[in-house]
Formats: sequence, structure tokens, C-alpha cells
Amino acid sequence: MKVAAYREPKDWIDHPLEQQIKSSIHVCATFSLFEGVSQSKTHKKYFEKGIISLGQLLQKMLPDWYSPAVQLVQYTRLTGVINKKSAGQSEAYKKRMKAFRRNQKDVLKSIRTFTESGVRPQDLHADTEEEELFLDIWSEFQQEDRAIQLFNNRVYGSWEKQSQMFKRALTNGIADCWEKTEREPQLTKSMVFHGFYFITPLQYQFIQLVSKNGYEVLFLNQYNDELPGVHTIWDTFFNVETGLPAKEKWTFPTVIRETNSWGKRFAHYFETDESAAYLPMNKAVIQAFESFTSFQKHITQQKKVWGAEKNQKEYAYSPEEEALNTRLREYYPDEYKERHFLSYPIGQYLFHLHTMWDSERNTFVITEKALFECFASGWLHEHGVNGKLLLRSLHRVFPYFQGCKNMNQWRNRMKELNTSRDTAVGSFASMLEEVKADRFERMMGIPFERFSFFKISEEELALIFALIEKLFHTAESLFNQNRQKVELWKHFESISVLVKDGVPNEELLDEEKKLLEELEVHLAASTPEESFDLSDLSEAIVLYLGGEFSKDNELKQQKLISSLTTLDRIPYVEGAYIHICGLHEKSLQTMKGLLPWPFSHNSLQKVGNNQRIQLLMLRHEQQLNERRYLLYTALHFASHIRLSWIKDWQNEQLEEAFYIELLRDAGVKESSSETNIATSIIEETKQPVIYYDAIKQMEHWPIDAFAEMALCPRRFYYSYITEDVADFESEFHHEFLFRGLYSALDSINFTDPNDLFKELSLLFPQWSELRKRDLADRSTTSKELTRTTRYKDAEYTLGRLKLQFLVRNFIDPATKENLMRPAYQLFEDPDGSRLSEVKNKLKDQVAQNKMKSSASGICRYCPHTAVCADAKFAIDDE
Repeated sequence: MKVAAYREPKDWIDHPLEQQIKSSIHVCATFSLFEGVSQSKTHKKYFEKGIISLGQLLQKMLPDWYSPAVQLVQYTRLTGVINKKSAGQSEAYKKRMKAFRRNQKDVLKSIRTFTESGVRPQDLHADTEEEELFLDIWSEFQQEDRAIQLFNNRVYGSWEKQSQMFKRALTNGIADCWEKTEREPQLTKSMVFHGFYFITPLQYQFIQLVSKNGYEVLFLNQYNDELPGVHTIWDTFFNVETGLPAKEKWTFPTVIRETNSWGKRFAHYFETDESAAYLPMNKAVIQAFESFTSFQKHITQQKKVWGAEKNQKEYAYSPEEEALNTRLREYYPDEYKERHFLSYPIGQYLFHLHTMWDSERNTFVITEKALFECFASGWLHEHGVNGKLLLRSLHRVFPYFQGCKNMNQWRNRMKELNTSRDTAVGSFASMLEEVKADRFERMMGIPFERFSFFKISEEELALIFALIEKLFHTAESLFNQNRQKVELWKHFESISVLVKDGVPNEELLDEEKKLLEELEVHLAASTPEESFDLSDLSEAIVLYLGGEFSKDNELKQQKLISSLTTLDRIPYVEGAYIHICGLHEKSLQTMKGLLPWPFSHNSLQKVGNNQRIQLLMLRHEQQLNERRYLLYTALHFASHIRLSWIKDWQNEQLEEAFYIELLRDAGVKESSSETNIATSIIEETKQPVIYYDAIKQMEHWPIDAFAEMALCPRRFYYSYITEDVADFESEFHHEFLFRGLYSALDSINFTDPNDLFKELSLLFPQWSELRKRDLADRSTTSKELTRTTRYKDAEYTLGRLKLQFLVRNFIDPATKENLMRPAYQLFEDPDGSRLSEVKNKLKDQVAQNKMKSSASGICRYCPHTAVCADAKFAIDDE
């Protein structure tokens, strides 16, 4: 084995080992490095024999180890092993085993990591109960798992003992990786391994096999021997202990070509001679964002730059990429295109079908969120009606079905709703139907219709229930509830039938069609003889559909913030503009759990002289040195670098990382977050339009409608122009409605208070008796509620206003004014002057083609906050 070191990519020219680099197949440590190097026009001549990433090559050589279908089987089998070991045990034992179920992804990952390292259960020593349980689970699991047996027989068996088998697998793997654009790759006598600043046990085994089978191994390491402080991680993995060539045996370039940069300034802080007075040729800036909002605005600004000047696109990287991407996804969903089923409607539908099985209750259940997403998927339909058309109606009835999980609960609650509708709404509605009441008479005369679930039509309610029953029936048939065991291939066959019968092919998205084709390929690769318990299979299917078992999952994701580890591509990207964000005081110092769970560093140290276990521990120990090296790489090779952190992040006030302090001391200037962030462009909201010919009709509307106009023109528009009459959909509002209903009926001596409570209580089974009693006790009665106003030929009590505005008073903290007063004043207006003012206000709004919102603290009591862009929420007051 040899090592060719270089400081800059241009050092490859005239390097003493240049000819060997040219005549070798080029294997990159990571896919990001592969992308960077292979796209470099300057280095194209060095890859005539082929360039690949080691991850790609191993996937091709070990397809039955990396296959998502194989990992699906492994996860399912592991579930069965854990459940079997828990059966009949003490509660204390079951509690410990639940920890393994909660961390099952980590358990499987640990088993696979140890297997790849050539480690067996008997090689490890358990120091804790968790470690002992893990070894017990692993021992039983590997006896049943064919994939582990095949892997061990190949990687640590036939490939070590039979040279021809390894060479054949290597040749075929390289051929499968190479994109056949110009020529087939040639398996040369030498292989270059580029960018391996850390080495995993499986990578180590592969490189050893390459060397043992007669190929020359040449490592290509980016290393500046004058700045060893930022390259410490290389020295850790290349030394006598690991068996890889130590630095003293490396070949360095004879011609030194260097560029002064902020990276070199940064690196000098880790040397005995800290002097670095030269002027860096690249540009760097430090930026502090006060909050996530200001950071998000910066991202918005950069997205505009991307469209205008592609060559100046600022690529973002972070040690906190997962948390930042989670937040940014809410603002830019189109930037996160993940090619797996859960990214598309069909995947969401299948996902929720597989999460419906509750193994503890031994039945099928579904949550409100899951039910809503099944309706939204477009894959749930019955009687010629697609669930997508009933989303609004479904949302309106949800509060009544609070706490419903299984089909019996949904069915019983539906019966209660129908009974309540007949009792509550029916008694009032029958009287109004006799006189052919208009919408305002219904609004003032049927108080229960302010509740969204009482107002929905019988037809819509029946369709919703039919779709819910269809969903449960589909889940039951998919899992074939009558069988204890589910054959994997039959289950996938059922999925295939379900998909094909779901919606017409022409309604599928193009990406969905491609994914369905991929699914059929995966299904064909699954093992027909495998069968599993129903409860063991469902969770594994969910992970499978979400791409959890895809080794190249990262490659299929498009996201705004990349991992810090992908900075290894930067030396080969000409004129790179990069933004390293999330550099606060904790982000670079936090050690991620890279050791196999549940083992500790101390436990693994006791294994003894196991080189591959030592590599695992080195990878964990060297995280801080890795980040230092990657930060140096970015600061040295990028053309423009922005380094930032968010001060107010995840409920903490954070200072900058120590490295930012060093760079500020070195002379990097700070950028004001105010001057460097373009204000976001707010598109002018299209204001609602009301035509003049409607004004005359409005003159005859009841005061109730104009009272809403007095509060907010936008509320008036949504309540009476876009809808017949507004109802309230949220549980927060329903509690006020219950109190208002109780007050209004109690004030007119509708019945004895206790009897009144009992009758009302029966209509709201979704709430506990204690909660309903509390709401009734907090309601207030007043003689004023018995006053009436006339509309057409009938008198209506003012108690109805409690069901329209929910509250009588709301004092603005700043002005100390009662913001509800403008509405109630219209009912204390003997000469009609206030009403005339409101009507004139309406005419002015129409003349200006606007129905402006009057956003304030009382927005929280408005039924339209979900659709009004200007709505002010309670949290805005904090």
C-alpha cells in the first residue's frame, strides 16, 4: 500500500505518482466527493480507467445485503425475536425489552455494523443489562437470518479464501457502477482510494481484500504537512496501529502550489507558529441571525439569486442540517423532493394503512391526522365519491369524534351524532321549515348550527362514514385478519392489487408511476417462503415505504441544507459560494452517538486487539477533529464563505462557535443581518370583490350581519358572501358555544338548570362530564340576553349573540378599549345612526374593491382564522 498526498487538487500535475493515479480505477470515499471530482474538467484525464464511490461499489457487490427488501425482512424478524423473548416474562423484563422496541432501528443498525466488522456475539463482553440483552437478541436473530449468514460466508469467507470469487465480484461490481457513456472500465492492476480521512470496518476489510488479491492500493490523501493541526484525523487512521501507511511513508508533491486563504489563517491557530499576515485571496463573512425567521428570509433571498445567477448559487451546509431542514421544509416543500413512496399520495395512503394495526390492543385504529391524510391522498373513494372532495367536511366533524380510534368507536359516535342532530337541530329546524325560512332566520333561530358538526348535511355525513368504513375494511383485508401469519410475498401481492385497483393510471403522478414500477421490482425480489406475524410486519413496511432501508437514501433527497460531511467535494468545485450555518456554541462540540447501541466506549475497549472495533471507536472519538478538517477544507477551497448562527434557536439563546471567534480574531468581517437580508416580497392579497347590485339586497339584512362588518369587513365577507352562514370548526370555539348555549337557554328559563345541563350534556359525548360541568359553571346569565330584536315577522333573543361573537368584552392591552363594543353598539342604536355608518363603510369598501381585515386580539374568536391571511393569533400577543 502507498499514499500519494497533495495539498491542492492541482498538485496531481507532476506528482511523483501521477502516472499511477492516471492508470488506476479511482474509488472515492463518499458520494459527495465522487460528484465533486468527477465533474471537475481539470481532472478528467485522471479518470480514464473509471471513477466510482466505494458505497456504490459495495452495493453492487453485495446486493443481497444492501437490498431494501432484505432489510425489511431483517427488521420484521427482529420484531418477532424481541416480542418472543418478552412473552411470559416479568413486567420488569418486559419494560427493558420495550426499550429495544423503541430503539429497534438502532438495534438492527448495530447488528449490521457488528456483522460488517466481522464481529460475532461471543466476541463481545456485556457490562450492563442492556448490553447482555442485546447480545442475547443478536445471537438468536443471526441464527434465523439468512442475510447475515450469506454476508459472513462471502466477505469473511469465500472472498478471503478464494481469490477468483473476489476478483469476479469486483469486476462485475465495477462494471455495474460505471455509466456506459464512453467506454467500459478496465480492471487495472492498481486502484486509487481517494479521500478516506476515516475508514469503516467494512471499507477496511474491502481494501485489505483488494491488496491481498494482488492489486496495488494507492491512497490519495488531501494533506498539508505544514499545517498538521487541522489534519489530525488523517494521522489517527494512517499509522502503525491501523496497519495503514504512516505519514513518514507517504509521497508528497515535489512542486508546491499553494493559495493563501482564510483556511490557512484558520489552520495557523492550531500550530505553534500562529503568524499568518498574508491577505487571503478568497472572501469570508460572519453573520448572526437574530432568529430563525431572519435566517429563513436570507434563504428566500438566496433562492432569488439562484434563479438569476446560477454561477453564484450559495450552497448551504451545517452540523445541524437535520433540525434546520425540518423547519425549512415547512416553507419550501418543493425543495425537498424525496423519491420514496411516503413523498407521494399513494405512499401516504399505504403508510397509514400499515400503521392502523395496534398490536397492544390487537385491533385496527386510526388517528384524526392519519384519517385526514388518507382522505387527502385521493386513494380513498366510495359510491363514486373521492375522499379529497370531503376534506373540509371531514375537518368540520372531527371535534365530535374526539377520542375515537377503532371502528366500533367511530360507528357508535356516528350514531350519537345522528341522534343529537335529530334532537337538537331537528326540533328547531322543523318549525322554520314550515315558514320556508331564509338563511338568516335559520342562523338566528337554530343555535346548534353554529357548531360545524351539527350543520353538516346528512348526505355528506353518510359519505364520510362510508369512506371510514371502507378504509378499515381495506386494512383488514390487506392484513387478512383471520390468519396469524402473513406471507411476505402474498402481502406485497395484495399491495400491488390494491394499488392497481385504487385510481385510474392516468390520474397517477409520473413519479408515482415510476415508484410503482420500482415497487414491483422489489416485490419480485422478496423471498416467497418468508412469513411473519401480522404485528411484526406492519412497522417494517412503514419504514420500507419511507426509504429507511435504502442505503443511498441520502442521494435521493433534495434538500436546502447539506451535511457538513459533504464539504469534501468543495476542493473540486470552481468558484464555490457556500454558507456554513448553525455554527453556534454547541453544534460543533456535540458528540453524536456513532457507537453501536447500546454499547459504550468502555465496553468496546474490553474487546481486546480487534482492529475493526478499534476503527469504530476511532470514528467516534475523532468527530471534533473531523469537523475541524472539514471547516478548514471549506475555508481554504471555497471562493466565498458565509459563516452564521442563529442566536435564538430551539428555545435557547446561543453564542457563536469558538471557531467563529477565531476567524473574527483573524480578521473576518461581520455582516449585519439587517443589511444583508432582503425583505421578503409579500404578494398583495387579492381582496374579495362584492358587486354593487348586491348592496341593495344587503340593506335588508339583519343587524347581526352588519355587527360583523363593524368588527371586521373581512369577517363579514367570509361569513355572508362566501358562505350562507359561518359556523365554528375548532374545539376552542365549541367550548365558548357550549357556554353561550347554556347561558342563552338558562336565561329564558328554558328548563330547570340541572335538567338543562343533562339534556345538553347528552348532545356532546366527546367531552367528559367534568369538563362539561366546568363549562356550564363558567357560563353567565343576564336579563339582557332575553331582550329581542325583530327580523321579518319574528322576534329573536339577544342570547344568540353569544353564539355569534362568543364573548361580550375583550379589552385591548394597549388602548384599554373594548374591541367587541362596535358590534354590540348596533343593538343599542335607537336612531339607527351607527347602523348607517356601518352601511356606508360597507359601500366604501366595495367602491375601493377591498374588504380589508381589522386584525386584532379578537381574531381568536373569529370562525375564519384558518383562511384569513391577516389573522392575528393569541401567540402574536406574547
